[in-house]
Amino acid sequence: MEQNILEILRLENLPEEKKQKVLDKLMAIVMNRVLAQISQNLTEDEQKKAMSLSDTELEPFLRQRFPDLEEMVKIEIGRLAVEFQNKSTRFDEDVEKILSAG
Repeated sequence: MEQNILEILRLENLPEEKKQKVLDKLMAIVMNRVLAQISQNLTEDEQKKAMSLSDTELEPFLRQRFPDLEEMVKIEIGRLAVEFQNKSTRFDEDVEKILSAG
């Protein structure tokens, strides 16, 4: 999936160090958006249960509750790519902003 976001955003030719830095930041954005969607679709009891689970227990819980979790992530990756492409005609400048922000 991570290679997919790099290909969609045409970043696969970046040097490895920069590629990883951009990827980490973009995946954090994607996961925050997906988690926001998930939290809106959990009942209060499910939210409490999710909060009590360890990281290793959380993913299976979410995959059981949201069998299309991977598809949700792919959709958000696509949305993020569109946002970047629409936001600026200079996509390289957006990447440089991401790299310099952290």
